[in-house]
Amino acid sequence: MAPIQNSLNYDGLDIRGKVGEEMTAASANLAGKAYGSYIRAHGQTEVYVGRDNRTSSPELCQAFIQGLVSTGCTVIDLGLAPTPVVYYAVCQHGSAYGAMVTASHLSMKSNGLKFCRGNQPLFPLAVAEYLEKTLSGGQGSVRPYGDIASEYIDTIHKLETRISPKLKVVIDCQNGATSVIVPRLLQEIGLPFEALHCDINAEYPFDQPNPEKTKNLEQLQQRVLA
Repeated sequence: MAPIQNSLNYDGLDIRGKVGEEMTAASANLAGKAYGSYIRAHGQTEVYVGRDNRTSSPELCQAFIQGLVSTGCTVIDLGLAPTPVVYYAVCQHGSAYGAMVTASHLSMKSNGLKFCRGNQPLFPLAVAEYLEKTLSGGQGSVRPYGDIASEYIDTIHKLETRISPKLKVVIDCQNGATSVIVPRLLQEIGLPFEALHCDINAEYPFDQPNPEKTKNLEQLQQRVLA
């Protein structure tokens, strides 16, 4: 079978590309078909999928999910969720497969995909091999997971934690998907905290929600030292 036209680079720890150029609904759909074929070839059908809050993520995630479903996979849709929450959902179900639509700390002009199985990352090159093969076919399905954020928070809250109430805590979620988790988690624990940039904002005022950029940490550093 002739290789299917693909605009994404699978040679890395995850897949990333500029939205509207390498990363499009068509390329996300094709990635879903390749990943679904990989999953089916390894004797499984279930896959947990989450996405970040970039403006491009809902459309790309939907296209990716449609690709998975077309191979006969059962998609458990986690909706908006930080990457660790996707890993949590996958690990709660043994050796299940997972995927996250995100470009991590890159700007909103980019987006991408991360794959995993159980508690291990799954390198895109293993999935890319299925672009060269006959893709699996079938009629899969999609179902929502439910309130994954509350489950994740409850699980952490039940862990034995010893945190001094005198500890000064300042959190900065950089307007990303962790904004739906971290403030609620600290409230559940009963730990007083100050929140910075913990509102979901798909425009990313920081351009890149990257903690390695010194300017992104200036306000946080000031509040910690205040």
